[in-house]
Amino acid sequence: MSKVLKSGLFFILFIQTFFSEGQIIRKLTLDKSQHLNYAQTLIKDLKDGYLIVRLHYNQAQILYFTKIMEDKASSPKEIKMAQAELKVITSARDNFNQILIASIDSVYKFSKVRFIYDKDYSETNIDQNNASFLNVNMEMDPILGIGNAKYLVFGYMDYTTSTGRSNQDFRLLTPDFTEVPKQIQIPGSKMLFNFTFDYGKPTAVKSALIKKIANYNLRLNYFYSKFILGINPKSLI
Repeated sequence: MSKVLKSGLFFILFIQTFFSEGQIIRKLTLDKSQHLNYAQTLIKDLKDGYLIVRLHYNQAQILYFTKIMEDKASSPKEIKMAQAELKVITSARDNFNQILIASIDSVYKFSKVRFIYDKDYSETNIDQNNASFLNVNMEMDPILGIGNAKYLVFGYMDYTTSTGRSNQDFRLLTPDFTEVPKQIQIPGSKMLFNFTFDYGKPTAVKSALIKKIANYNLRLNYFYSKFILGINPKSLI
């Protein structure tokens, strides 16, 4: 098999397993006239706090194939298949996470950043829960923070909207997974970006991701300068 075909197959398998677990995201229910004031509050919290970047762990898939490998009833063929699938999943996951971390570190400067695995932000993962991300009732809570600092959540995820539709996109969310106002929301991914992300080579993915995050960093700086500092920037990126 050629290197091109191997690369394409690798990323197709990656996407098929990577986004198999949807995340329900709440739509902002405020009246549109309140969005600007709310965006101002959130961006001040972000500037003084943290951007929590969710890295993928693929916990469900890893547990599934691990159980096959550990099951005494599994045949050698099944175990070999599970080992191969697990290697594909974890390798693709690690490559993506490395690209995301490198991209954030290289161009995002608006606030402090903390990276966590998505499994640390799950009500089903009680034993390993980080108390900054779930309250005592194991629920997402908009008032949670890290010490005295607030945070917003950022990640590329397969999310299910209130209409039931599933979308793959980068989103900025409050701690209870509610979308923020469009004034400080990361713009939706265009078709070209998604195509590059799903089927492109790692270098193309990294290039597209760096450009997107860099533009978003400029967008946040524009909003903060105009509405918090009272400075009138020349243009919105």
